[in-house]
Amino acid sequence: MDHLAECNFGFEPIKRKEVIKQLVEDSKQPYSIFFRNEHTSVPVVKVPIQLPIYRLSNGRTLSFQEEYVVQHGQDINFFTRDQDSVEAQMAQHTILIKLAENKDLYGYFKNPNNKQTEPVFCTNSGVIVNGNRRMSSWRELYYSDANKYRHFQYIEVAVLPECDEAAIEDLEHRLQVIPDMKDPYCWHAEAKKLKMLRDERKLPKEMIINRYPQYSERDIDTRIEMLFYAEQYLESVGKSHFWSIVTGDEFAFGQFVKNRKALSNPEEKILFQELVFATITKSEVGRLYGKIPEMQKYFPDIISALFNEFSCSIDHNNQDANDQLALLGISEQPTISPVALARVVSLPDNQELAVKLCEDVIESQKVLEKEAKNATFLVDQVRKANTTLKNAISVSRGQADISTVGLQEQIVAIENTLLQLREWIK
Repeated sequence: MDHLAECNFGFEPIKRKEVIKQLVEDSKQPYSIFFRNEHTSVPVVKVPIQLPIYRLSNGRTLSFQEEYVVQHGQDINFFTRDQDSVEAQMAQHTILIKLAENKDLYGYFKNPNNKQTEPVFCTNSGVIVNGNRRMSSWRELYYSDANKYRHFQYIEVAVLPECDEAAIEDLEHRLQVIPDMKDPYCWHAEAKKLKMLRDERKLPKEMIINRYPQYSERDIDTRIEMLFYAEQYLESVGKSHFWSIVTGDEFAFGQFVKNRKALSNPEEKILFQELVFATITKSEVGRLYGKIPEMQKYFPDIISALFNEFSCSIDHNNQDANDQLALLGISEQPTISPVALARVVSLPDNQELAVKLCEDVIESQKVLEKEAKNATFLVDQVRKANTTLKNAISVSRGQADISTVGLQEQIVAIENTLLQLREWIK
């Protein structure tokens, strides 16, 4: 960031205000906006690109600021202590330029023919309210080649009248970005904004819905719940606050919240959570949206498969499992404890196998449903199982390095299944 040394990321506060005040007095270029519930005109002025500062409470960057603080070992109040801090402004620039590059906003303005067409909004003290990513792109380009991008030496800003934070937040929400490049917040940044409005600002739900008309009250609660479980997931993989990891998992967490509610047993909810977390870690993002509902649909069969595989690893007297059950108000542990099984599934060495078993169960159950209508269904399935076992034995013979760990338990399980089949035939 050496090429940005001259930028200083904003004039001194008093100087910013004085320069803007003088320019506003001389301005003859009004700009019409809807602000504080009325149509009004604000002055547009040209200021040096190094004059404004970024708005550190920008809703789009809340979660990424958390990630930056953890990555760089900064104090938790790094972005809230002083909005004029050069260090905090530099850090905000790093976040903003990355967001601009991800959405090719930076690439758009890298073409010298693409210049500023709409003013950015700023307060009368020089804080950019709307257009922070554009500003970061223009600064990055201008200070990399001042001659090529001299059209960014001065930028147009529409100066807002004196106003409170609520008015600024409302404007930020309605004017996220210029119309031809409209881009919604990352889902976790938006969820943080919703949570802040509900839990910190204590806004009535009617006001939040009015600001976010695309969401119902239930939708808002769901998105905040998604944020909660995303936080738990990041903590479980040792990446607390690294929000960029889950940026692409919006639909996965949405499906998780929805399908978790469909389970009535609190112990099974714990196991379902661990299994979904393992699936998010080990699976391709694009496949999760459809996979999670299938996991819930076939969950009893998945529990059986997991128990058959990991029964030797489960300590039914494990104190951690008992403590979790006690928190749920369950005094006696059942024969097969989903909580104990969840603990085994959560271990990194077991996650890949657990996900594979889950996928196998889903595929086999879908095939079974398809074939169940056939009159010869039962005989066909037993024949397939017999063929599979014979093939496994044939392939394994003569191979000294074949693992037999857990084989005896699987044989016992098969024998028990055959006993049930014989009884049913009788």
